[in-house]
Amino acid sequence: MEPYKGLRPYEEQDKDNFFGREAEKQILIDKILTNKLTLLFAASGVGKSSLLQAAVMPQLKDPAGENIDVIYHKEWFANPEADLKQTLVDYFQARGVNDKLDTSLPLPAFLHFCTIFTNEPLVIILDQFEEFFNYQRHDKDFKPFIKQLAEAVLDRNSPTVFVFSMREDFALELNAFKPELPTLLFNNFYRLEKLSRENAKKAIAAPLEPTGFTYESGLLDILLDDLSRREQQDRFGKTADLLDAPPFVEPPHLQIVCMQLWQLAQDHSDKQITIAVYQEQGQATSILKNYFVNQIEQLSHVEKQLASNIFNYLVNKHGTKIAYPLNELTELLRIDEPVLANTLDKLEQIRILRKQSRQQILWYELYHDVFSKIIYDWNKKYKVSQYNEVLLLVKNFQLLQFSRVEKKIVSLVFQNIIIKHGNQEGISVKGLLKLLPLNEHILLAKILYKLEHAKILRKRLWQKIEWYELYHEIFFKTIYEWNETYRTRQPIKKLGIAMGATIFGGTLLFVGYDGWNNANSYYLNLSLKTGITDTIEIYQGKTDSFDFFEQTKYLAETNYSRADIEVDKLFQQKQIEDVEYLNDELIATFPLTERIQAYWENGDIDKVLSLSSAIITDYDNNLSYKIINYLAEFRSVKSIEKLGELLPEKNIDLKMRIIYALGTSQAPVQVITPLLLPFLEDENNSIRQITIEMLGQLGNYEIIKQLIPLLKDSESSIRISVVSALSEIDNSEVIKSLLELLQEPEWDIRQNVIEALGKLGRDEAIKPLVELLKIPELPIRWEILEALEKLDNVKTIKLLLELIKEPSLSFPVHQNIMAALTQLDSDEIFKLSIEFLNSPNLEIRQSSIEALGNLGNTDAVKPLIKLLTDSNSSIRKNTVIALKQLEDITAVKPLIELLNDPNLSVRNSVLGVLSKLGGVEVVIVPTDQCSSN
Repeated sequence: MEPYKGLRPYEEQDKDNFFGREAEKQILIDKILTNKLTLLFAASGVGKSSLLQAAVMPQLKDPAGENIDVIYHKEWFANPEADLKQTLVDYFQARGVNDKLDTSLPLPAFLHFCTIFTNEPLVIILDQFEEFFNYQRHDKDFKPFIKQLAEAVLDRNSPTVFVFSMREDFALELNAFKPELPTLLFNNFYRLEKLSRENAKKAIAAPLEPTGFTYESGLLDILLDDLSRREQQDRFGKTADLLDAPPFVEPPHLQIVCMQLWQLAQDHSDKQITIAVYQEQGQATSILKNYFVNQIEQLSHVEKQLASNIFNYLVNKHGTKIAYPLNELTELLRIDEPVLANTLDKLEQIRILRKQSRQQILWYELYHDVFSKIIYDWNKKYKVSQYNEVLLLVKNFQLLQFSRVEKKIVSLVFQNIIIKHGNQEGISVKGLLKLLPLNEHILLAKILYKLEHAKILRKRLWQKIEWYELYHEIFFKTIYEWNETYRTRQPIKKLGIAMGATIFGGTLLFVGYDGWNNANSYYLNLSLKTGITDTIEIYQGKTDSFDFFEQTKYLAETNYSRADIEVDKLFQQKQIEDVEYLNDELIATFPLTERIQAYWENGDIDKVLSLSSAIITDYDNNLSYKIINYLAEFRSVKSIEKLGELLPEKNIDLKMRIIYALGTSQAPVQVITPLLLPFLEDENNSIRQITIEMLGQLGNYEIIKQLIPLLKDSESSIRISVVSALSEIDNSEVIKSLLELLQEPEWDIRQNVIEALGKLGRDEAIKPLVELLKIPELPIRWEILEALEKLDNVKTIKLLLELIKEPSLSFPVHQNIMAALTQLDSDEIFKLSIEFLNSPNLEIRQSSIEALGNLGNTDAVKPLIKLLTDSNSSIRKNTVIALKQLEDITAVKPLIELLNDPNLSVRNSVLGVLSKLGGVEVVIVPTDQCSSN
C-alpha cells in the first residue's frame, strides 16, 4: 500500500491511512450533529475534502459510531438541483432501496421524502461549494436553487442537516443566501487550519509504519522545519523570519515531498529514508519546485506549446482554476480535437489535469489548486522563452546571405519540408538531389550546411539515409510565409530587374536605407476586425516602408489581446523603438487599473507607486478604491507604506477604505501597526471604529492591550467595537476588563460583552453570567444562555440547577433556563424535569414536558403517559407531542385511547403521532373513532 496519496484527495477507503486530523474530525462531527447548517471553510489545498471523506464520513456511517446516512455531493457544473437529486437517487439505489424517488418534487420535499429510508439525521455534505458560484452565478437557476436549498435548511420538520464546504476566499459569495437565511447563515462555521507541526508529524510518520520503512533520526524535524518555513514565506514573504508566527504545514506540500522521498527509498535495503537523500534532492523547496517542472518536461516541445495555450484558459492570474469542456477548448484553441485530446490526456496521466465526464461531455480542470500559481508562473516564463526563441531563429535566418540562385534552392527545400497548416514532412538528401540539376548538387550541400549551422534545419539519419527537417516547430509559420512571399514575388522581381537597370543608380541609396530600417525595426500588429485575430502580434519591419528585401514578417504572438488595451489607445500597427522593452510599450496602453497590475507583475514597482499617487484622489472615489485594493493585495512593504502616505486629511470614505485595506492586507504586523495606531485618536468615530476592528483582526495582544483603555470611552459605539476586538484575545487582563463591563447600564454593550465572553470560553465568566439571569426583566437572557452553553458544562449546569430551583424565579426565566439545560443534556435536568411534572404552575409543567421530549430519554415515557388523562387539554396535547419525539411503541395503546378525547386539537395530534409510530393497533382503530377528524 502506498503510504502517501500525493495530490489525490483521501477518500472513504483511505480512512485507516489518514492521520493528523483527529481533533478537527471530532469538532466538525459535533457541529454537524448539533446544528441544521455547518459551514466548513479553509484555504485552497488545506484538505477539506480529505477530512470529510476519510475522517468525518466514515465515523458518521460506522454502525459502531453514529450509524447515520451521509450524502456526499461535489458536482456544480450543470444543473445543481438535478445533479444533487441524482446523487441521492444513486446513493439509495446502491443501498437497494427500490422505491421510486420522485425527482420532480421541489428540493425541500424531495429531501424530506428521502429521510424515510435513513437513520436520522440525514447528513448532506455539499463539497467544493465555491464551484457552484463559479459556474452558476449567471445561470437562470442560480437564485431558484438558492431559495430551494435555503428552504430545505430551514425545514425543521425534516431530519436533514447540511454541510457547505468551500474555499475561504469565496466565503463572501454566501451573501447570496442572506435574504433566505438571515439569522442562520453564519451562526455555525468551522475554519480548517493548515496542519500544526504536531499533526504534520503524525501525517508523515504514521502512514509509513505498516510499510516497515522509517525516517532517519533527525530527518522528521528537518523536514518539518523546512515545510513550515516555506508556508510562512508564502504567507509573509521575505519578512517571515522576522515574525514569531505559529508553524503550519500545507498538506499538499507535505504529500508531494513525502511521496517523492518514499519513491526514492524503494531500492534501499535498509528501508530507511535518509537525510542524505533529502539533501541531494535540494530539500523541500527544490522538491516542490521541481515536481511540476519534472512532470511537464515529459512532454515534447509541440505538446508543451499546446499545454501553454491550454493553461491560458484553465488557470487565471489570480490562481483560480477553471474547468472547460473539450469541445469549447477545441474552438478556443482552433485545433483538431484528436490532437488536443492527446495532449490533454498526457497532462492527465502526469496528474497536472483531471478529466471528468459530465452529461456525456468531457471536462478538464487542474488536478489540484496547489498547481494554480506554479502553472501561471511557468506559463508566463514559457511564453517569454518562446518569444525569445522565435526572435533568435528569425535573426539567425536573416544573417544568412544567399545569392539569387541559392534563394531558389532554399525555397525548394522549404517547399518540400513544410506544408500549409504548420506541419512538416522531412525530406531526404537523396530526394532533394533528384529535384535539382547536377550542377547545383554542390550548392545544395553548402546551403544545407548553412541552414543546419544556423539551427534552421536539423539533420537526422533514418534507415541509413540523411533526412532534414525544421529544427524548431515554432518556426513553421515564419518559414512558410517567407517561402510563399518569395515564390509569389519571383515573376514581379524578374520584371523589376529589367526596369530597374535604368533607375538603379538613383534609387540605390533609398533602397538600402529602406532595407536597413526593416532589418532593425519592429512593430505591433492588431487586426482591424474583431474575430480574425484579437491577439497582438510582433512583426519585424517598418510600418511605412516599401520593404524591397521582403524583410517585413511575422515573428510571434504576445501575451496580450485587444481586450487589454484602453479603447482610445487601440491601434492597427504601432512601431516600437526597442523590442526588449515590448512590455513597457504595451502596458502604457492599458486602462489605469490594469496598467498598475501589469506594472507590478512586470516588476516596475516605482511606476506602480508613482501612478498610484496620481490616481488616489478626492475626485474619483471608485477608481481610488480599486487602486487601494491593488496596493493592499500586493502585500509588499513598499506598497503598504505607500498606502500610509496617501491617507487624506478630509475625505472620510477614502481614509476608511485605506485603513480597511491596511488591516486586511495580510502584510507583516510590524509594518501595519504604526500606520493604524494614530487613528485611535481621530476625531471621527467611524474612523476610530474601523481602526479598532482592523487592529482586532491582527490578533496580537501587545497591540490589543492598547485598546483596553477605550472601554471607558464616552461613545458607546467605540466601546462595542473594542469589545468585539478583544473577543479575539484569550487573556486574563482581557477577561477581567470584559467582566467589569457587565455592569454597563446600556444593554447593547452588555450583549456584546456576553457574546465575547462566550466566544473566549473562560470559566471566570460563568458565575457572573448566571447572576445576571436573576434580573426579572432581562432583555438579553437568551444571549447569556447561549454564551453559557459554550463554557464549562459541569460548572454551568451546577449553577443553573441551583438557580432554577429558587421558588421566587419567574416563569420566563425558568423556561429559558430549562431550554438551555436541555441543550446541555445532563442526568440532573432529566430528574428535575420529572419532578416539575407535579408543579402547581401550569406553565412550568408544560415547559418540563417539552424538555423531556427534547432530551430523548425513553425513561420519561411512563410518567408522560400518566399525563394523557390530565384535565388540562394543553397538557394532554404537549404530552402527545413529547411522546412523538421519544418514539416508544409502548405509547401506542394509551394514545389510541385518547382518540376519543373531546378536544379536536388533541385528537389530531394523536393521529399524527400514531402515523409515525405505526403498529397493528393503529391499523384496527374503529372508523367512528377517527370520523370527527
